Parts: sequence; structure tokens; C-alpha cells
Amino acid sequence: MDTVRFVRADERLESAHPGPFEVDSLPLLGTWINTNTATPGIAKVIITGRAGDVSIRVLSASGPTPRDWGEADVDVLYAAGVHSLAAMGFVAAYDFDVVETQLEANSSLGLLVIATFNTFTDRSGRSNYFAREFFYRQESSAN
Repeated sequence: MDTVRFVRADERLESAHPGPFEVDSLPLLGTWINTNTATPGIAKVIITGRAGDVSIRVLSASGPTPRDWGEADVDVLYAAGVHSLAAMGFVAAYDFDVVETQLEANSSLGLLVIATFNTFTDRSGRSNYFAREFFYRQESSAN
């Protein structure tokens, strides 16, 4: 096995860690609402975690009522750096037969930024496309 000879200063570990550590999903969990109420894209996302697994449910803004994409597993959680355990980003994917959508998200300044990479697989000639949208966390209501 090759040893890493060069790393960025902020990626160095000062001592051997007993890891692997589990990234804490709590900073990302909750219901996130699009800041653009006129969006033709994603209206709302719900991120949940249970027993170390994290999932996302996307509701799109198409039509008079939001379309539920269903639940997808979050493939990877990312921390802010090698010395952090708090989640600040993730990757998830949806496969709709005619289009595959890769979601890449990160939190920044209290917002959740979601980029979608959409690839058509139906040979329709439509261009693959990218979109980026911004979400704020919905305050939970005490009942």
C-alpha cells in the first residue's frame, strides 16, 4: 500500500485516530423549503435519519400540487473538514427510467444549497441539464 506523501495542511491528522468516525447527520435533518416560491424545480426536501442511515424525500413544484419523488437513500455524508464530525453536505440519486438525477447538497450560511445533475437516458435528444436551488429550514411547530 502506498503512503500519502503530500496532503494539504488542513487535511493532516496530528495523530492516529481510532476511527472510522460517523459523520453526525443532525445539522442537515429537517424540512427544507425553497427560497424561490416561483420555482419550477424542487419545492421542498425532507431529510431524515435513523440508526445511522439518512434519507431524503423530494417534492417538486411541477403542477398545481407538489409531485413526490419518493424517498432515496443519501449515498454519502460529508463533514466540513477532516477534523469535523458535523455533516455539511451529501450526495443522493433518483432514477426515473427516462432521467437520472444526481443531487449534491451542502449547507452554507443557514441555507441548504442543492445542485441537481439531470441525465436523460431515453435517447429523446433532450439536453442533460444542471440546476441549483436554495432552501431554508422550516421551523418545527410545537403541537
